[in-house]
Amino acid sequence: MAARGSGGLLLCVGLLLAMPALAATPADRGECAASADKLDFGGAACRRIIDDASEQPAERVEAFKNRGRGSFNRKDYDRAIADYGEAIKLSPKDAWAFAHRCEAYESKEDHGAAVADCTEAIKIDPKYGWAYNNRGVAYYGLHEYDAALADHAEAIRVNSRDVWAYARRDMAWTEKGEFDQAVADITEAVTIDPKYAFGFGQRGQALFRKRLITKKTDGSRPSQTTVRQSSSIPICFGCTARVALPTATIANTTSPFRIAARSSSANPKIPAGTIAAASLTKA
Repeated sequence: MAARGSGGLLLCVGLLLAMPALAATPADRGECAASADKLDFGGAACRRIIDDASEQPAERVEAFKNRGRGSFNRKDYDRAIADYGEAIKLSPKDAWAFAHRCEAYESKEDHGAAVADCTEAIKIDPKYGWAYNNRGVAYYGLHEYDAALADHAEAIRVNSRDVWAYARRDMAWTEKGEFDQAVADITEAVTIDPKYAFGFGQRGQALFRKRLITKKTDGSRPSQTTVRQSSSIPICFGCTARVALPTATIANTTSPFRIAARSSSANPKIPAGTIAAASLTKA
């Protein structure tokens, strides 16, 4: 009896494994695309499309990309990279997939892999401004600021109202100590978008760091210790950075930082992996 029962169970399992996966439906395509940007992304619809061997390759590519985007939004970067990689296998000339895998690599601080993927995206589509910006972010991570400046400039050439490109170029100028250029770029960003909280925070930081390395109003210069501290202003990933400073050093920067702090909540235009806002408080 036990032997016959075990055999029946094995037969049922075998039949289940032999059954084909449920075919994807037209509704799955819409659900897969619509759910990719939701934090509670389940991926069932995308999975049905991916697992359906009879589905058109183009539809499976989109499903991999959508599932990858859902994983990225949940900060599951390895899963996102894997899905974008599958999309690339099926569609080797998909600039979007390369650029978004670049973004996922950069989120893991794998700057070299990010540069390689964004470079491939740009080869496929030389006018892909978002890929230039993402490669610029990766170069910034490698401390290759001239390369970052060139990429953000190219993004601006593609779209002269690209707020993120101006903001990221400002960051590269700031790291090079070119504060006037930094302020000019970030001022352009907040002129295009007056509600760009990240931009006000960045302009405050550029002005503050310029203040530290220029003469004070009384003709004296800040100590070398103070100058070194200026390069360690915290970069806050998705939150508000607070910096404690002596009263004398914040005279020219309080206003832009406070503006940023007031308008920083849930701002969708703050790029991932960058300062959300910064607020100066007295020491």
